[in-house]
Amino acid sequence: MPVTYRNRYGKTYFLHGGKTKTGKDKYYFSLKEQGALADGIPDGYEVYENPHAQVFLRKRLVTLLKEVEIETLDSSIKECASLKPYQYKIDYNKDTMTVYLLDDDFDKVVQTINPHYKYDEKKKIDWAKRYGVYTAMMRFRLVDEKDRVFEAERYCFLGSIDEWISIGAPGKLKPLARKYVRHLGKDSFYQIDL
Repeated sequence: MPVTYRNRYGKTYFLHGGKTKTGKDKYYFSLKEQGALADGIPDGYEVYENPHAQVFLRKRLVTLLKEVEIETLDSSIKECASLKPYQYKIDYNKDTMTVYLLDDDFDKVVQTINPHYKYDEKKKIDWAKRYGVYTAMMRFRLVDEKDRVFEAERYCFLGSIDEWISIGAPGKLKPLARKYVRHLGKDSFYQIDL
């Protein structure tokens, strides 16, 4: 049976398999049902959907982060940032947790789709989960695995910079997160350590 994956937009992706010119196995997801469909996920790999709803087959993630650290960041956002759960996503890799925010113009997009329909909060949440566009805003990078020290960074949108910038001294995750996540979704975000 072919491997399929339905992303948050409701699109179904099909895993395709084949060989490279050198004879190595290659795999990729596509919306096309035709072609050489794979009948299983290769050992050591996993399906990954990024915050932009793109679907990939990647090597199984081995992370240095602890589940409690991901939960600490999530609870800090809920407590300090006044954001609803659909307004942000946390994505993580080997040593970094990145916070993505729902784009500010989401309400305008919903009204553009149907300006006469009154969206209740539940419908709005469903639309955000399914169609929302998220932007990477802040991240916490593990810089000392032994002592569990993190560095906070925010994305700089100045045009001439457009990259991650450090926003303070490294430290323990909980106080660091509580200090900085309160700026998410606010104008003060753009003033942190400039």
